[in-house]
Amino acid sequence: MNDFFPALTQSQREVFDSVKTFVMENRNAASASHYRAARLALPNQFPARDRTFITKLSQDLHLSVQWDEYDEQDVNLVTWRFPRTLDDGEDNEVVEEGGENSEWEDADEDEESRAAVDRVLKKYEKAPVADPDAEGDFDARYERSIKEKMDEWKRGYYHVCLSSFLAIDFADDTVY
Repeated sequence: MNDFFPALTQSQREVFDSVKTFVMENRNAASASHYRAARLALPNQFPARDRTFITKLSQDLHLSVQWDEYDEQDVNLVTWRFPRTLDDGEDNEVVEEGGENSEWEDADEDEESRAAVDRVLKKYEKAPVADPDAEGDFDARYERSIKEKMDEWKRGYYHVCLSSFLAIDFADDTVY
């Protein structure tokens, strides 16, 4: 993981908080069937940048995400589930040599996976929340950018043209 993590939008923070709650509530699942049945569903009304964030968050937490489920009111949902550890309805037991040690290995793997999930959650918790619309929508930012570029061009143009005819002090950077 890189050291630089971009700021989250307010809607991304809300999605993260929902996913974090889902993960933490189901962390100590009573049984494998409960773990497999655990599901978080939110209405799929996300803009493209949030859908990208959801995909990245799901990959980081190793969650299964589906975009094509619908509820009873025919509302499109984005759904998170834990990865399937066992096939549905089947218990695939693997007999290992040294039976007692396998329980310790499972506990070690479980602790390592929890630590990894905690690191990912901490990374997202530390991410600052920024409001990209604070500077205005796309059109307002574009107009401001054009105005700044035009002002810069005017300064340069009038500096060259008028400096040869008049003794003007351009220190105040006022554009007329």
